[in-house]
Order: sequence, then C-alpha cells, then structure tokens
Amino acid sequence: MAKRRMAAKAEVFTVPAIVGRLALVALGTMPLVMSCQPQVNDEATSGTVSETGSIAGSQSKDEPAKPSGSVGGVRSQKITFRTPNGTPEFSLQFKSSGGKLLDASGNVIANLILQSDGAVKLTDANNNVVGYVNQTEDAVLIESPKRSKTLFSFVQESDGNALLTRNNGSTVYQLTATDDGYSVDSGKAVLYAVQAKKGSGQLQTTNGQTVMAADGEITPAALAAFGFEKLSQAQQAGLAYALSIEST
Repeated sequence: MAKRRMAAKAEVFTVPAIVGRLALVALGTMPLVMSCQPQVNDEATSGTVSETGSIAGSQSKDEPAKPSGSVGGVRSQKITFRTPNGTPEFSLQFKSSGGKLLDASGNVIANLILQSDGAVKLTDANNNVVGYVNQTEDAVLIESPKRSKTLFSFVQESDGNALLTRNNGSTVYQLTATDDGYSVDSGKAVLYAVQAKKGSGQLQTTNGQTVMAADGEITPAALAAFGFEKLSQAQQAGLAYALSIEST
C-alpha cells in the first residue's frame, strides 16, 4: 500500500469517556460518557457478534498462533496516553510480534498478536479472541472474531484524507488532513482535532482544549484511532498497531 500523508480532584478518563468529552465540549455542554455500539450478526458463530467484537452465547477457543517472522521497521516502544492533567490513563506497547494495551496499573486490556499471514489477532485479558485487524492493498479491515465478517474498514486516500466505514459502506468517521494531523468529523459535525509531531501527540476539541495526550512516536492516523468511540479499546489498539506497521 502506498505511503499516505500522516502525520478540586484530578479527573480520570477512560477512552470512551474521553471521546464523549470531546464531542460534548464541542457542543458546549458538560462532559458525559457517550456509548454507541450497534449490534451485527456473525453467521460463523453460535452467538451474536457486536461491532466491538463481543460475543453473546459463544466463546472462541482459538489458540494464539505464532508469527513466522517479525515486521521490518517496527521497533519495540511504549506510548503512554495521559489525561489533560498529566495522569497516565493507559499505554500501548509495540513490538515486532504484536503488542499490548495496558491500563494505568499495567494490567492487560487487550493483546495484539501478529499472525503468520500478517493479520493481528485481538484478545482480551482472559485471552478470548475478540476480533482481528487485517491489512489489504486498499484498506485496514477490522474483522469479527471468526474472521467471517468485516465490521469496519479504514481507508487512507491519496490526498491524505481518510475514512472509517462500516461493512455496509456507511461512513462512521471522516478524517480531513491538516498541516499537523487530522480534523475528525462524523459527517454531521467536527468532533476533534488530531495533532502529532515527533515524540508526542494530542487530541483536542474544536476550541483547542486538550483531552488526551500521547508520549511517544505515534502517527496521526494511529492516534486518531483512540478517538473512535464506536470501536472497542481492543479494536482501537489493533487499528493503531496496523497503521503504525503500515507507516514504517
């Protein structure tokens, strides 16, 4: 795939709460947690698979597969995500064989396991498979736990813009390239801005208020993924990892 252009008490925010704060601050209201996770059926499972990869009535028994090799250019690193007051909220660890999303105490939120075919298997803290992220020539696909359905597609365009779409082709988020990152909107209103530079990045409201900061090398598209509240945290981390591989 061709390279694209990327580039008082203390409050503690989870990723969905951060995005809820982004959208509501932009509307001039008090911050609340937003949640919108529509359900889709996965015909290859005995239960119901949501867009965030959770399964009701079924649990995957797939064993983690060992990757056949490393991904060139992906070096081990840790990116720490902080609340506006500087408190660590979670971190993403990268390595050539995958990575981990950890909470502030170092507990696993999600495992990212690179497969021999280049896909990234997503598992939760109990090693249950919750989805896959797979790169094609034209897009990064977020797939169901059995890989029978594409739930979301992330497409980077030649002009530097990008889209996150559902499997039916409808747009979830539209990313418009700026000088230092992206402006992200839902098709109805601008939700937040992504700014990334060497060694750091941040998500900001439309009035310039920082709601999340990242310490470490991260591309604008990978950082933007952590503002996609329609995705689970595992899906956000998997997408960010795949986009980081792609940019190397």
